[in-house]
Amino acid sequence: MNEEKKKKIIFISVFIFLCAFLIPIIFLYPDAIKDDLLSIVGVILFYFIEKKYPLPIPIVTCGLFPILLCPVNVVFGFYGDYIYGVGLDKIIHFTFSLLGTLVVFYLILKNITRKHLIATIIIAILVVNGIGNLAKLLEFAGSRYLGFYGPTIFSLGDGGVPPPNVIQEFV
Repeated sequence: MNEEKKKKIIFISVFIFLCAFLIPIIFLYPDAIKDDLLSIVGVILFYFIEKKYPLPIPIVTCGLFPILLCPVNVVFGFYGDYIYGVGLDKIIHFTFSLLGTLVVFYLILKNITRKHLIATIIIAILVVNGIGNLAKLLEFAGSRYLGFYGPTIFSLGDGGVPPPNVIQEFV
């Protein structure tokens, strides 16, 4: 089986997995429907980006993994959990950043010469940092203005009531 066919199977599997997760989310966590739908849209967008700028299979897998984290954590109720004293929300943001930077780095790397490698790494980190800040703005707007509280992308922190000082969330 060639690499393109394997990547297509990976994308279709993740897409079906996220669609299947809609069923428990609809009945157990209706506020998180938009998160799962956003994840599905993310997989579709990533598929088209990957078609235009082909990536190796491990990078595709690393790019799809963080997209799966949010719906999985909602369905299995991991959002309030801590791992070694670090909240799961922080771990998810770190994973998105690390693996997202890897994907962006590979996308940029195809058109960069070896002497611009450091600049490419910095650009990849800055791009993903900007995307992460956009996610924080969505969380803030969802909690502050739309009244979303719970384990969703539009809610601050671990999905609980937002901290009295929003600056605490960014620390």
